[in-house]
Amino acid sequence: MGPLYFPPSELLQILTLSRLNAIHQYLWMAGRPRPCRPLHRQLMIGREVAVTEQGNLHLLWRESKIFIKPLPKELLDEVFWTEHLSTTNPNPDGTETREGAIGLLLSYSWLIRWKSDLRIARNLGLLPKKVKFRDWNELIATLSPRLERAKIARPYPTWRYDYGELRLFRINLIYRFSPQTISLNSLFRAYMNHYDRYTPFFERNFRWILIVFIYVSIILNAMQVGLATSRLASSYHFQQITSDFALFSIFVALCSLVLGLVVLLCAFAYHFVTTARFLKRAVRAHSRE
Repeated sequence: MGPLYFPPSELLQILTLSRLNAIHQYLWMAGRPRPCRPLHRQLMIGREVAVTEQGNLHLLWRESKIFIKPLPKELLDEVFWTEHLSTTNPNPDGTETREGAIGLLLSYSWLIRWKSDLRIARNLGLLPKKVKFRDWNELIATLSPRLERAKIARPYPTWRYDYGELRLFRINLIYRFSPQTISLNSLFRAYMNHYDRYTPFFERNFRWILIVFIYVSIILNAMQVGLATSRLASSYHFQQITSDFALFSIFVALCSLVLGLVVLLCAFAYHFVTTARFLKRAVRAHSRE
């Protein structure tokens, strides 16, 4: 198999599922308990494969993009499994590393089911180029009993790999507000903060307000037309409803404006304080040197 790229300690960092394990009881809100689509199907439905080295992002998707972690060549080496990932390994980090490794292999047994899937995986750098389809099938057949035993002996009632694809938008919501992870940092950064500017943040998270305003405008215009007719203009109840709805619309518009300003100011203050603390630590570290 050639030289190993990662020692077991580094494999723990790239395979860990600790962040998803912290919210494991809520994963049903973000995905279905079934295997993920194979790679050729991902491309068929118009998804772009984004390569990530973070095990916690593996098979998370948003809009037309799905994150997939390359399979480390160590996990294709039976000797490495025996020496570092066996159940008799006394290393306390071995259980978590083994859990992440088994889950990653299980997910690849879903992703690569046909020769076209293997060809896509090799082209994207998800698997070593020299892996052949026959060798891959033999490897999965050899490891299948081990994967099934690991699923039965899992440390959590709900394992991350009970689910295939997880929706990143919902994972962000869960991570922001679940009792296990809620904090000032999680409220602003969530599970994965992919905004580098305020404009796309507001476009994505406040788009629904624009839709509400469109419907409210249609209703107000319809009411205005109704008031122009002799039948409805003389109706006390219709005039009262129109007046109340107009006041309600003004109230909602003002609340939306205030909410947007509060979110903007809080986000700016949070990032300002975080940056100031980072610079302060950097200056202290530099002065010690």
